[in-house]
Amino acid sequence: MASAPARSPTAIIQRRLPLIGLLMILGGLYLLYSAALLPGLVCNRGAGQADCTLKNTLLGWLPLQQTELRALQSAQVGEACDRRGCNYRVELEHAGGSTPFTAVYTPERAAKDELVREIERYLRDPAALPLAVWQTSGMMELAMPLVLIAAGILLLLLPPHPVRAEPGGKPS
Repeated sequence: MASAPARSPTAIIQRRLPLIGLLMILGGLYLLYSAALLPGLVCNRGAGQADCTLKNTLLGWLPLQQTELRALQSAQVGEACDRRGCNYRVELEHAGGSTPFTAVYTPERAAKDELVREIERYLRDPAALPLAVWQTSGMMELAMPLVLIAAGILLLLLPPHPVRAEPGGKPS
């Protein structure tokens, strides 16, 4: 029983399985990193205005980026629609303009509405305690990267299987 010729489509794919597995792992790690970025808003009152810091953390504890927002004025849900439907994100209006709470739009409108209500409640009440709100990732946002990583590892660990040729020379 002989192996498939080196140029057969099956042999070419088999040689590239480790590369495909590595690309799947890298893609999964990128998606996992994106899903693990947790944006948060921390606001304090000073001189009659709400001065806030928009923070991006990895899993809620490793700070990655901070943006100062002077004189936060309002929050609203931004919408981006196409033929497949609409996606949403929270947008913050402040003295320096408009800043998105997150860089990406997602389909969960209810969570965005609740976050906007909480920020607006804080802005309307001058006696409110300092505000700290965080947007968390859902389970599905974490599941897809983990599936990609697991499939990539499986492809890396698969031993190469020689393709057996039938007596007529055709691979089976």
